[in-house]
Amino acid sequence: MGVSDSAAEAEASQGVRASPDDRYAMSTLLGRGAMGEVWRGQHVMMKRDVAIKFLTPEVAGREELKARFLREAQALSQLDHPNVCRALDFGEDGDGGLYLVMEFVEGETLGELLKREGQAGLEPDRAFDIVRQIVVGIAIAHESGIVHRDLKPDNVMLTLDARGNELVKLMDFGIAKVNAPEDQPQGDTTKLTQAGTIFGTPAYMAPEQAVGEQVDAAADVYALGSMLYEMLTGTPPFDEDSIWAVLRAKLERDPEPLPAGSHSRRVRDLVARMMSRVPEERPSIPSLEAELAGLHGEALKPGSEPTQRPWKALVAALVVLVVAMVAVMGLLATGPALGTDAKGLQVLSTAIAPRLEKKEPADMAERLKPSRKLYCHVAVKTNHPRSLTLAWFRDGQEVGNYKIRVKPSNRYRSWARFSAKKPGNYRCDVRNKDGVRLGTANVDVAVD
Repeated sequence: MGVSDSAAEAEASQGVRASPDDRYAMSTLLGRGAMGEVWRGQHVMMKRDVAIKFLTPEVAGREELKARFLREAQALSQLDHPNVCRALDFGEDGDGGLYLVMEFVEGETLGELLKREGQAGLEPDRAFDIVRQIVVGIAIAHESGIVHRDLKPDNVMLTLDARGNELVKLMDFGIAKVNAPEDQPQGDTTKLTQAGTIFGTPAYMAPEQAVGEQVDAAADVYALGSMLYEMLTGTPPFDEDSIWAVLRAKLERDPEPLPAGSHSRRVRDLVARMMSRVPEERPSIPSLEAELAGLHGEALKPGSEPTQRPWKALVAALVVLVVAMVAVMGLLATGPALGTDAKGLQVLSTAIAPRLEKKEPADMAERLKPSRKLYCHVAVKTNHPRSLTLAWFRDGQEVGNYKIRVKPSNRYRSWARFSAKKPGNYRCDVRNKDGVRLGTANVDVAVD
């Protein structure tokens, strides 16, 4: 875990936290988030600086969050690579609280660097190298069956290696999706990734992740594309007024292309493919590493690009036409149908998400509070216009229902809003006009 100059300002004002055990001496608070806090410490015998992450007292008693913390430790323990922050120890203190000991990294986050550089962005070669190193680190995670699910500038640490070269460290696997081998039981961790539950940071999450669908390595590629876009332009791909507007924009349209006058066709094409709304169209992690390495020294002026042969230009034009037709038809990520009725209507996905304001914390799972407006998102496939009912339940009792009309499409999305005025488990069922349930999603609304 790392420390930056701005993070040092977060040092505790109420003294030093008690050490989790006699092996470590505590020093200063490096940072605090919604779920935990990270302290600088030192291994007493080895005289080695470390970063120690604790769950905050407010969440330490919640079993699902403790299980998520344990999963982060287990995920990091499988990864041993220079581009991934290493886990050194994990344990339980005398009060029953869990802690994770990681390597201490001196430097700054990519988020802090981008904030300092402003709209100027980064030099392209530096941006390509940073993303390439992230790709190398995430490839190790994917090979171990781990999807990060929360790649963003604040989870990337920039430091220097022994030769003085910039070294990237991938951080925070707290909401990673861990796919255990078939012969290795996952235990209760499977309950932490239920369909219809949204985890991640809206500005960088993939469209399929934004509606609570199951995600794979392609979601990490989308997040990397969003980060590369921001590094090259100085602004995020979707700069909307609220988090909800960002999520909706991701589902309905592609980001504005990189300026043709500032970036070569190869660069523009790569970023566009990384941020495709169709997961299968995004490049794989192995191919992405090779493409990024080949971009070093890439001329930025379109006039310096090699001219295309006529037949290649025709093929490229046809590809663009097909992609445009797909976008118009609304074909997003394909997924298994949750239910199909006798007339062929399929519910492809159902998810519940809260409406968030721009200044609120990005961890959506932590923001489900009473009086929050909830949205039930539905994606369906149908050949004819159909009517559906979205029925809302609280703790198993129906509390409201809404009619929606869906149009013929391979991927038609709609939603219904409901105000969660009391804590409890909220469920949204999708029914056809005969009352047959074709899809469902649920979420827990906590007490303020």
